[in-house]
Amino acid sequence: PETLGADFVVLSDPQPPTLLSIDPVEGPVGGGTEVLFNGTSFTPDVTVFFGDQPANSVIYIDPGTILATTPAAPQGVVDVTVFTAFGSVVLPQSFLYFESVIDSYTPAEATVCGPVTMLVLGSELPADLGVLFGGVPSILVQVNPEGTMATVRVPPSYITGPVDLEFVDAFGSGITTFSDGFTYFDDGTFIRGDVSCDGLVNLADVSAIAAYVAGAGVEPVVLDSADLDDDGVVHIGDAVLLANFLFSGGAPPAAPYPEAGTDPTPDGL
Repeated sequence: PETLGADFVVLSDPQPPTLLSIDPVEGPVGGGTEVLFNGTSFTPDVTVFFGDQPANSVIYIDPGTILATTPAAPQGVVDVTVFTAFGSVVLPQSFLYFESVIDSYTPAEATVCGPVTMLVLGSELPADLGVLFGGVPSILVQVNPEGTMATVRVPPSYITGPVDLEFVDAFGSGITTFSDGFTYFDDGTFIRGDVSCDGLVNLADVSAIAAYVAGAGVEPVVLDSADLDDDGVVHIGDAVLLANFLFSGGAPPAAPYPEAGTDPTPDGL
């Protein structure tokens, strides 16, 4: 509003919205992408369309900012339209729906306590690709800039046999599921001291052993990996032995170490 003197207030007419930018400008065909809108004259009752489909949700932040969640749509580029009670604005051909495709992956099996890295080939793989093995997510997924290849750290497993292999985007929307697409097997091999099954022996393994012994952590996938001196019992002394080895020049873990192998003295663990 404009103020004239001390006694007059002139109210300006409401203006139709303008749309300056959106971010991001692409998302999967399954929808679920949160898109930030920057513009002017947005109102609390604002609505948003991607192509001819309304947004799944719209959050009004302020007259210059809204957040909309994309609906599902076919692959391709669509207009983005913002409506208020005072008009509308279109950003032509501004949002790209892409469809991620998984062409192949290898290997399709691994030991319960790897570590194994899977190679995935495909197209339009999202940078935030998620991969679940029987519902357990990989903690390390790296996608190349072209979106055509990914490396995936296979997580350890407490069970053997086939599990579903699921590929999802950052919002948990499914890209592809391969039923019984991955198999875990137990060949008895492990690295002593590598409690987390990541191929490394470090402070994290000391902490994992101590937490397990104290009843505050999970049981290692291969319990024998925590039995540093191979005496058939896992206790706090194993955490101390591993810490001494790592930081004080103490004796290394008993075999199998540093390469994976089987327990030379089977003891029931």
